[in-house]
Amino acid sequence: MNIVPHVNKWYPNIGILHRIFITLRWLSTPYQQIISFVPKHSNVLDIGCSHGLLAAVLFENNHISRYTGLDPSKKKLVIAQQLKDLLPATHFAQCTFEDYSDQITENIITIIDVFYLLPDGEVQKILNKIHLKSSKKTVLIVNTIDKNSSFGYFFDLFQEIIMTHVLKLTHSKYNSFFYRTGQEFEQIFHRSGYKIVNEKQIKKLLYPYRLFVLEKRSSKS
Repeated sequence: MNIVPHVNKWYPNIGILHRIFITLRWLSTPYQQIISFVPKHSNVLDIGCSHGLLAAVLFENNHISRYTGLDPSKKKLVIAQQLKDLLPATHFAQCTFEDYSDQITENIITIIDVFYLLPDGEVQKILNKIHLKSSKKTVLIVNTIDKNSSFGYFFDLFQEIIMTHVLKLTHSKYNSFFYRTGQEFEQIFHRSGYKIVNEKQIKKLLYPYRLFVLEKRSSKS
């Protein structure tokens, strides 16, 4: 997919800084690997949806019949709202998942590059709430930067410092970042009642990603 014409079509009225940000996000995030785990015509809840790029990618590949994106950033959601004229059955809400009160009826929940902004306790709360409010058949897809000793990891850390604390393009209420290893995530998922049904290590450009596909365990113990 040639991203530049698509970005121009999806977001016709955005400034150059956000256009660069969205284009770089497409180039650096493994969207094609993520949507390979999303069945055709799914109902998707996207937690931390940012500019809504996942919705556009899913729609282009015929993977959604309904999409709801949540994000606390008003600036990003103003841009994401431009997609509503192009994508049917797409809804965006300005809130964190902690403030989201609707029952989860979607069969797919995605959390893409969010958990590095949250400490363990907050991640645990989100996963516990998802576990409580979703059905047993709901699949949870988590994509995150893998904490390791690679140049790509430290480059991403430097980039996020600029994006979050200098340019203010990424919303965070904490002064720190909370990158984790795969083993640390496995422990968090287990405590939250989830089992890993698929796990991939992906390198996209310089960035070391780890992609988890999760389902509820039959018992939390």
